[in-house]
Amino acid sequence: MTMRTALRLVRGANEPPDGTDSELLRRFTESGDEAAFAAVFDRHAGMVLGVCKRALADPRDAEDACQATFLVLARKARTGRWHTSVANWLHATARRVARNVRVTSARRVRREAAAAVPEAVPAVDRMSARELLEALDDELARLPARYREPLVLCHLEGLTRDQAARRLGLRPGTVKIRLERGRRRLAAALTARGTTPVPSCSRRPSLRPRRPRSRLSGPTLAAVGGRPSATVAALADGVSSTGTVFGLAGLAFGIIVIALGLLLGSVNGSNPAPDLPKKAEPAAPVAAATDAFGDPLPPGAVARLGTVRFRFGMWPWYVVPSPDGSKLATFGANGQHVESMTISDATSGRPLRTVALAGARVQSAQWLPDGRGFAVLQTNTTDYAVWEFTDEKAAPPTYTGLKEMRAITNGIFVASTVSPNGKLVAGASQAGDEGTAGRLEVWALVPGGKVRAAAARHTIDTPDGFVWLGFTPDSKRLVGVTRHREPNRPGAAAGPGQPVPVVPGAKADTARVVVWDAATGKELLAIKTPGGLTRAYAIAPDGATLFAAGEKGRVAAFDLATEKERFVVDAGPPEQKDDPARYVSHLVVAAGGRTLLLVENMQAVAALDAATGKSLWRNTGREAKQVYALAALPDGKRFVIGCVDGTIVFGDAATGKVIDPGPGHRGGVRAVALDGAGRVAVTSGSDATFRRWELASGREAGTVEITGLVGFHANAFSPDRRTAVGTGWQDNKGVVVLADVATGRTLTRLKGDTHSLFEATMFGGQPAAWVPDGSVILTDADCGVRFGPDGKEVRTYSTKEINAGSDAYSVAVSRDGRRVALVGRGPRGVHPVTGWVAVFDAATGKLIRAAQTPQTLASVAFAPDGTVLVSGSVYPPSQRLGVPPAEAGTAAAVGLFDPSGGKMHYPFADPTDGTTFRQAAVLCVSPTGYQIAVAEHDDSITVYERASGAVRRRLRGHVNQVYQLAFTPDGARLVSVSWDGTGLVWDAAPPRPATPPVATDAERLKWWEGLLAADGPTAHRTMGELAADPAGTVSLLKAKLNSKPPTDAEIDKPISGLGAEAFADREAASRALERFGAAAVPRVKARLSGVESAEVRRRLGEFLARHDRPDRLTGTRLRERRAVELLEVMATADARSLLDELARSGSHPLAEDAATAAARLRAR
Repeated sequence: MTMRTALRLVRGANEPPDGTDSELLRRFTESGDEAAFAAVFDRHAGMVLGVCKRALADPRDAEDACQATFLVLARKARTGRWHTSVANWLHATARRVARNVRVTSARRVRREAAAAVPEAVPAVDRMSARELLEALDDELARLPARYREPLVLCHLEGLTRDQAARRLGLRPGTVKIRLERGRRRLAAALTARGTTPVPSCSRRPSLRPRRPRSRLSGPTLAAVGGRPSATVAALADGVSSTGTVFGLAGLAFGIIVIALGLLLGSVNGSNPAPDLPKKAEPAAPVAAATDAFGDPLPPGAVARLGTVRFRFGMWPWYVVPSPDGSKLATFGANGQHVESMTISDATSGRPLRTVALAGARVQSAQWLPDGRGFAVLQTNTTDYAVWEFTDEKAAPPTYTGLKEMRAITNGIFVASTVSPNGKLVAGASQAGDEGTAGRLEVWALVPGGKVRAAAARHTIDTPDGFVWLGFTPDSKRLVGVTRHREPNRPGAAAGPGQPVPVVPGAKADTARVVVWDAATGKELLAIKTPGGLTRAYAIAPDGATLFAAGEKGRVAAFDLATEKERFVVDAGPPEQKDDPARYVSHLVVAAGGRTLLLVENMQAVAALDAATGKSLWRNTGREAKQVYALAALPDGKRFVIGCVDGTIVFGDAATGKVIDPGPGHRGGVRAVALDGAGRVAVTSGSDATFRRWELASGREAGTVEITGLVGFHANAFSPDRRTAVGTGWQDNKGVVVLADVATGRTLTRLKGDTHSLFEATMFGGQPAAWVPDGSVILTDADCGVRFGPDGKEVRTYSTKEINAGSDAYSVAVSRDGRRVALVGRGPRGVHPVTGWVAVFDAATGKLIRAAQTPQTLASVAFAPDGTVLVSGSVYPPSQRLGVPPAEAGTAAAVGLFDPSGGKMHYPFADPTDGTTFRQAAVLCVSPTGYQIAVAEHDDSITVYERASGAVRRRLRGHVNQVYQLAFTPDGARLVSVSWDGTGLVWDAAPPRPATPPVATDAERLKWWEGLLAADGPTAHRTMGELAADPAGTVSLLKAKLNSKPPTDAEIDKPISGLGAEAFADREAASRALERFGAAAVPRVKARLSGVESAEVRRRLGEFLARHDRPDRLTGTRLRERRAVELLEVMATADARSLLDELARSGSHPLAEDAATAAARLRAR
């Protein structure tokens, strides 16, 4: 059988409903559209049930697992960032649910690794099954996602190429190519490993069950609606608490099982299981956690520092009030250019609805008089769609083009608008190079449809490029503004044989206003404006006047009926008249057409009399700085501005006085520090304030404004939290200072490279670190500089001998103050970009050890044991950014540097599939050393277990870049602060059940075995179950913890079993050996040289590859570390006593771990 035949498993699937999976889930989460979720269920239920039935012997168990899988999807639908298809996710989750059923069911005999193959498969050669499983697992995991996903949709979901293309938003030809390449890659990889596909079988049975819609849809949708059976709810809880499953294991194993069955030549077909007689049981309602203002907290958070009210948290491009003024729609993007829309209550600022725009870029947004709101979004290089954002069932369009193609090219809109009556949409596009020509098109508005899907009603070509479009309020006329630009011309070549550059033509200083009849496209009039009016435009409510503004603060009014100029004035103070740096960026008509509001240089909001141009007021206060958006409310009395710091501010249109947006930081929160008890946090924001917070409640406990500086924000707080080091502006110069946290007064000005500090902070690094003696170290271009409390330079830690011309991004100091670590980027201007890490003697500045890395490093921290943890950026093979992908095992976004040996290790799992860019910009180690938190470039946080390198949890709640992280002293809470203006307090302790269990000895033994789990969330959850029963757990650990290492005889027993005749016996021996983990490595190495059996050598080699890792713990040693962590978490008198007892038990790793934990508990 060929590989193509082996993967062609399921055919004949029905045509899926309209809409991608992500769109259907969005409808379900935003409007409770059960039909949308039912469509997802109907689309994937056959595949999910098939996965469960192949893994579970009892059909009823399989159907429970299938229902639980979809229940998990329903619970996570709102928090997940879904791809267009959820088939991969469902497959992996179904495997995990099914595995949990097998593990937790005491009534069934555990199956061996081959148990997922149906029993009808005949016996085969004892080596072939395992080898095929390994080969397929390895090679499928290595396939790039762009090849793997079409294989899943076409060969597991049974879609045709055309159906898969629609599901993925790709052309059918692209899907065909990816399928063929994926099959060829998989076949070639298997052949290279010596696993050759067998000849084709004459019989190709299907492993896909008949569509279970009629049988399972009722119970499943009942469960989704809040009425799951007890069994299904328990299964879903078991998976939901582990976090969203994005791994490859389920996907790979599912295809492996099916392909194995086909390669073996005989698989039973699936018969439908009988209907379930169970009745759905109501689930007890669980109250959602809220912050101090009553707003919902993200999953895993226990408090919020600040508020989301009047805080968009991103750069606001548009603020759009509803016709009655009760709501406000804000559109914008974060630092990663991920766009979003939030509708909030205009009175309280409470967010009512937030929608991620999935890569689509907002071109314009309007809320019409009839209550409908429309946004025009770019969905491809030159494609646009109209989204009715007030319709909660309408999913926004997604961007399907290449991100690098978003530059202005011919066909891309430079302006768009929707008519007030909601019938027309107009788009003005560039038609000539560099804006030397324009094209205006008008279409009938079709909500949810592509703008250019139908022929335009009017198409008007202009010799000049467009800069603005707008309909008059009666929708009868369309006003466009064009600006002339000279043609491009050739420049001078750099030398003989060098290419001739193109010099863009100069922009004209004048604009041309044209008015067309919206119904016929007939030109009604044209106005040539005076010079400088080329930036902002607005039409009066009566449609009679056009206001224009631009350079040097000039503002003018024109009569749209007579073409006459009504006035031309220079807005702003007289002393700034004719200042070439002045400009007006926004114009809005308020107060029923009587007042003209404008924004000057993004630094001031002003008002003019709309009839005369006379100045009414001008607000230059802090609240009016960096204005990105401006709108007038329908009552004519208020206006609203969106500031670059993400704050939404309302003001009085008559006086210009603004309303304070409420408590909390305005703008990004740059630094955080916690007190010694872990009860109080102090933060510094870009609003030049220090604020204190109660961690338990998130309530603000005090605010101090920084004086003597403009734009100050701290980079780091001193250990006693009395002093902060940071940057600001003084006498128009960037400075680095020490500031008093209690008073806000500047203490000392340091000599430092402010530009370097800003760059490091924006990149996400930590450019300042305090030494226990009160001195502070700053990154300064290619070195670290240490300053004393008096501001004088004490020491330099130079990186020139590592990389001349490199940049230092982050600095860390060991807890004893004896070591300094620096990380950064390789030499500027050199490609590919590399990184480095260096460790110095803090007292002398001498370099101790350094290493170069294939990835840029952005953050660094010392673990309690003195090892250095680093994080940075890693590019996947698919991204052609001048940075080649790192070889497997040689680089990762998070790594460990051993100063004693000078070697980099990468023990930490990648929470992504490895096919996307990953930037782990901020790193933090818990004071206990058990956990590591990393802030990712997608605004999420990954929490690792230090001992195993496994991901324990993913935390999502911020909408913009996370600047700093801090653990409480006991490691039970994690605090994150972000550019979005808030901080979040996360529960980092093992998740305990809501109701403490009444555990039996058998259950405790099961949890004891669970402490061996390689899966981080599973092990962490097991620790939570044990922590909920302190007395019983201490007794269990006292009986089970054995300080003696395993004997050679104990290790030799499973090694001998690896050569057993029966495959089941060999598998059992492998599992027994696996339990010893790293403790068995020396003995396995000693025995390996004398082994003759090829299979035994292979199994022992695999064991060493997993466990002979100095950078992480495995097996019984990992369980010991987790047991000690558990005792420290419980911290009861009995737990402390057991730690002391273990610490006195001898000289071995368990005793050392216990002694360290006991010492920390005594110090609290």
